Amino acid sequence: MWIEYIQNNNFLKQLFKDVPELLNVEIERFNIDYYGKAIHLFIKLPQRIDEIPLKWKNNNYNGALIEIDFWDVTQFTMSMDDYKKSNINIIKENHVLYVKIQGGINAKFVTEGGYIQNVKGYILE
Repeated sequence: MWIEYIQNNNFLKQLFKDVPELLNVEIERFNIDYYGKAIHLFIKLPQRIDEIPLKWKNNNYNGALIEIDFWDVTQFTMSMDDYKKSNINIIKENHVLYVKIQGGINAKFVTEGGYIQNVKGYILE
């Protein structure tokens, strides 16, 4: 599962009994750092959180917006269309990650690794 290939995943694992696959997600931002050979994805998960932190309960947050940073990106291709949702598949092979995004954003790249930089709450209707 994708979460096992991404570093700094403990908080996300605490929020969900089973961390969901990255299916039908909304990519809020897709940032490319050309000189750093990095990609920063801001992903709004469409599933409700199982274990809501007290701080998030006070704000009525029941969803998670995650930021995943990828570094040493190579073999990058990308296209877009009007569809708002995407599926993200991350597999590990020979010490690198292969990331494939299909939907509103269509992208493929190879990366040395991924890191959950941030997890924020939001109100999932």
